[in-house]
Amino acid sequence: MKIDDYELFQKNQETLKELSKDDNTKDINEYMVELENLAVDFDEVKRIYANSYKTTEEMLNSVDAIMNLKNHIFFIEFKNGKISSNTLQNNIKKKIYSSLLIFCDITNKNLNYIRENASFILVYNKDKNENSNSKKRIANYVYQKANENFTLFGLEKYKNLFFKNIYTYSENEFEDFIKKNT
Repeated sequence: MKIDDYELFQKNQETLKELSKDDNTKDINEYMVELENLAVDFDEVKRIYANSYKTTEEMLNSVDAIMNLKNHIFFIEFKNGKISSNTLQNNIKKKIYSSLLIFCDITNKNLNYIRENASFILVYNKDKNENSNSKKRIANYVYQKANENFTLFGLEKYKNLFFKNIYTYSENEFEDFIKKNT
C-alpha cells in the first residue's frame, strides 16, 4: 500500500521540516529537523476526518506525520520538550491509538495489516532529554549485539501489539535514518 494512493493523504502533504515545527513559544518557530522529504500532515488529516463526522478535532489526537519508506509505513511524532512525565507519555499513547483508528478507517485496513506493515517513530529533543540519552547509549550497545533496537519512554510495549517496530530517535538519529532509507 502506498499512502499516495489515498486522496486525503495525497492532498495533505508537507515537508518533515514543517511537520517538526514547534511553535509553542510566542513569535518563535523552532524546527527539530531540516529534512525536505514530504510526508502526510496527519494533524490536518485528523482535522478533516473529525469535521467530516461533524465533530471537533479536539475529540481526537494524532501523530504529526505518516510516510512510506521502502514499502513500509511510518507513523511519526515529534516531541521537542522533555519527555518524562506520565502525562506526556500518556499523550503520546493517545496519539498512537487515535491515529491507528483514523488510518484504519480511511484506508480500510485492519490492525493486523498495521502490525505487519507499519512502525512508529518518536523523534525527541536530545538536549532536553539528557538522562534518556545516557541510558540509550548503554542499552544500544547491548541491543545491537542482539540485532534489536532500544526503545525509550515505555513505548516498547506497542511493538507487536500495534506496530512491527517502535523507534525512538534523537533529531540527528532521525535525519540519518531518513537519509539512509530514501
